[in-house]
Amino acid sequence: MSRSLLIAGLASLAIFSGALAETPRSDLDAVFESETYQTDLPDKPVLDDVDPPTFLSALGPVMRLAIWIGIALIAILLIAAIVRHVQSRALERSNIEPLELPDETGGPGTDLATVERLAAEERYDEAIHQLLLLAIERLRTELSLSRDRSATSRELRARLPHSFAGRRSFSDLVLAVERSYFGGIAVSREDYRTHLSAFRNGAETV
Repeated sequence: MSRSLLIAGLASLAIFSGALAETPRSDLDAVFESETYQTDLPDKPVLDDVDPPTFLSALGPVMRLAIWIGIALIAILLIAAIVRHVQSRALERSNIEPLELPDETGGPGTDLATVERLAAEERYDEAIHQLLLLAIERLRTELSLSRDRSATSRELRARLPHSFAGRRSFSDLVLAVERSYFGGIAVSREDYRTHLSAFRNGAETV
């Protein structure tokens, strides 16, 4: 009896397996096999190389040329500015009139009278200029300086011995005249009196 049941069970299993093999595909299999649904990652699109516009390609060399031209212009302007500065300095030096040694005068009294007359008219610039000429004459006499008429007051100042007591006062007078004539700095009444007092003071020998 039990043997018959076992044989019957195996026969039923074989029949069921055959039935499963003949069962149609499931709906899920149909979905996966359909072309309507995407089941794979798409490939990256291949983009064609895009050439830049023609005017941009031509703009590169033009910009480089413009930059080099700008650098050259800046260099030229700098050189021109330096040249103008050097020329202006040279012109200023050439325009400085040498303070020549004066000719023989009528004496210290006459010169001082001229200086004081100019100061009385409040022409202090001219007064200290005349005072400088008188100081040069005094230095030429006392220190036997050269009578070269082309010698400037600066050159005469350079020839003064460092031990000379009036070197500082004479230098101050020279600078005052230069500032007045070439720097446009007016000489005040106090400045004039200071230089006149130093000149009259024999110890300073302006």
